[in-house]
Amino acid sequence: DKFAAGVERVRQTCNVPEKDREDDVMIGMLLDRFKWDYDKVVEMYRKSLTRRSELNMQKIKDHIIKENLQLEDFPHHREVGRIIPIFASSSTDRSPAVLPPSAKRDTSSAVSSGSLASTSENTRNAAGADPTSVIGCYEMRYGQGDTTGGEDKVSPTDFTQYMLYVTQWRWLQCEEFARKHGELGFWSMVHDVSCPQ
Repeated sequence: DKFAAGVERVRQTCNVPEKDREDDVMIGMLLDRFKWDYDKVVEMYRKSLTRRSELNMQKIKDHIIKENLQLEDFPHHREVGRIIPIFASSSTDRSPAVLPPSAKRDTSSAVSSGSLASTSENTRNAAGADPTSVIGCYEMRYGQGDTTGGEDKVSPTDFTQYMLYVTQWRWLQCEEFARKHGELGFWSMVHDVSCPQ
């Protein structure tokens, strides 16, 4: 179908090995984000590969998966949360009570050889993301925690490491949602963070 063909086109352009299907969901997301502008998708995908390598994201991903880490297990979570309260909830399941009629179709063939093979044309409406495709909510609100600089000080390096774990954690759930339902999922995120001089 359209999505499978689009993903394959980008994979071939970027010389992604045939057996490497790890980024198929990301390519699908980029196609959706950039409205099927293949040149832009290829450009951004290559930038993503470079940036993820620079940040050593594969090591973080492997750590989360191997240790089955949850949000509260990430480095510096407690220290960050004390200063900037964190509110998060997520699920890759969809409630049958709110599933749209289109979701009742057989999605068993939605993923082929581990790749994203199809997506619903009704994933979003004019108001934005389809509520049934929202994976979770993640909020950070500076000013609602202890900003007095007590024992739990967080350095810029500590905060960066924590946010890299959070970013990878959210993306793992995006991948799981897409492979489970054959559609792209979405996050609701609020990062209300002030940077003192």
